[in-house]
Amino acid sequence: MRLFNFYSSGCISCQTISSRLSTKFTVIDVDINENPVTAAKYSVLTVPTLILVDSMGNEVVRCRAVDELLKVV
Repeated sequence: MRLFNFYSSGCISCQTISSRLSTKFTVIDVDINENPVTAAKYSVLTVPTLILVDSMGNEVVRCRAVDELLKVV
């Protein structure tokens, strides 16, 4: 499974997410300011947004915080 970490460079709470999850998932960091098309494709409206997808690219779960994600996986 892959985890999309949608963030913004100015978001303080976004900055530690990748390091906390990189041992559990393949983390793909997506800066919403540099990649607005990707953010729109996944309907990301706020950051941080974490989207776990399966091998087929289907969304499994969407969360706004690391702790919330770790509770459901």
